[in-house]
Amino acid sequence: TRGEQDMLQGSHDQLKKQWKDDAEAVSRLREAFNENTKRISKALNSLQVLRSTCERKFYDMQQKLVDEHHKQEDRLVEVQDSVKNGISQSEAKLERQMVAFAEIQKELGDLRSN
Repeated sequence: TRGEQDMLQGSHDQLKKQWKDDAEAVSRLREAFNENTKRISKALNSLQVLRSTCERKFYDMQQKLVDEHHKQEDRLVEVQDSVKNGISQSEAKLERQMVAFAEIQKELGDLRSN
C-alpha cells in the first residue's frame, strides 16, 4: 500500500540521514584524534629534547665536579709534598746546627781545659 511505502521511504530516508550524520561525526572524531596525536607527538619530542638537555647538563656538571675534585686532590698532594720537604729541610738545618753547636761546645771545653 501507498501508506506503507511512504512509511518505508521515510524510515529509509531517516536511516540515510542518520548514517550521514554518524559518518560526519566519525570524520570529526578522526580529525580530532589525528590533531591530538600530533600534539602528543610534539609534546613527546619536546620532552625528549628536554631530557637530553638535562642529561647533558647533568653530565657536564658531574664532570666539572670530578675535575675539581681531582684538582683539589692534586693540590693536596702538592701541599703535603711541600710540607714534607719543608720539614726535611728544617730537620737537616737543625741537625747541622746541632753539629755546629756540639763543635762549639767541644772547642769551648778544649779552651777551658787549657
